[in-house]
Amino acid sequence: MDAKTSAPFRHSQKQGMGFLAEELIGLFAKVSDSACKGLVGLEGKVVDETKDNFVIRTAKGDKLVPKQGTVFQFEGHPEAPIKGDWLRFRPEDRTKKVADLLRRNRLR
Repeated sequence: MDAKTSAPFRHSQKQGMGFLAEELIGLFAKVSDSACKGLVGLEGKVVDETKDNFVIRTAKGDKLVPKQGTVFQFEGHPEAPIKGDWLRFRPEDRTKKVADLLRRNRLR
């Protein structure tokens, strides 16, 4: 894990990373880093989620954004950059699995 995302994540874990175990559809999201550099800076409302992707509604339309290799920031949690790799579960499974990983302090 790179230093850029590890320290804020560890810090914010103590302050409530529980939002990751909740519904993310409807939240405002911003891509802060991505393997696909064309996605960096993309922001909008999450309108759909699959195991591997978010659909983000921007001013220019809906964009399919892969979770893998992408770092997100979600509204209300700007101090916590979230690696999409941590969220690569089916949405209905993610809520349970992420809650379990947070409880066991294994999300790194």
